[in-house]
Amino acid sequence: MSVYSAGGIGELGILGPLPVDFLQWDPGNIPDSTPAFRALWDRDGGVPGIVADGGSVRPWGSGCNANELGWLTLDSDPDSWPVVAWRRQISYGDTR
Repeated sequence: MSVYSAGGIGELGILGPLPVDFLQWDPGNIPDSTPAFRALWDRDGGVPGIVADGGSVRPWGSGCNANELGWLTLDSDPDSWPVVAWRRQISYGDTR
């Protein structure tokens, strides 16, 4: 983020850390995207085997096929946050 900031790299969209008014193409931002990402977590049950509510996730981007990407923020150290992905396209019987 310190080098490229928000935007796209191939089919990966990276959210900006804060809202801005001057981008030609606004990829979105973390504060505005957080409620919807947390609602997906709460609605679909999060990661199997992880006990956490939607308040424990923070979005950072989206990938191809509109998959949503974020961090699981259970640790106090952001360097220890694992990446979580919510898959829109799933096979029958799979979890998102």
